[in-house]
Amino acid sequence: MPDGNLKLLFAEAEHVVEGGMDQDGKGFASVMTTICLGRTAGLFREHPDEATTAKLVELLRDDPRIRARLIAVGRAEFERRGDSRARSCRAEMDVRLRFEDSQLLMDGDLVLLLEQPERRKRGAR
Repeated sequence: MPDGNLKLLFAEAEHVVEGGMDQDGKGFASVMTTICLGRTAGLFREHPDEATTAKLVELLRDDPRIRARLIAVGRAEFERRGDSRARSCRAEMDVRLRFEDSQLLMDGDLVLLLEQPERRKRGAR
């Protein structure tokens, strides 16, 4: 899928992010994104029905841009809450795509490694 089409889809996305940090300096969040294809009907050739949504899920299932976008949504929520470390820390995410009728549903489990591990002191074992 071309980048421009993906941008159009994400322009219609609604996001819900839930999560927080643990005592070990890890941020955990569930990122839930819904795109109602009915709102994109005038932007694409194909009719936004269940069959089109199913094809879209298969097309996007292994697309690394989806994971990157959902990580960006999660990072932005941590930053909005005041944790600037979220911008540059390591992120891990499992993503699942599915559909209901003409809604594209993306769910991601995000882990942000906010705390950097302590560097070993010279001579320490």
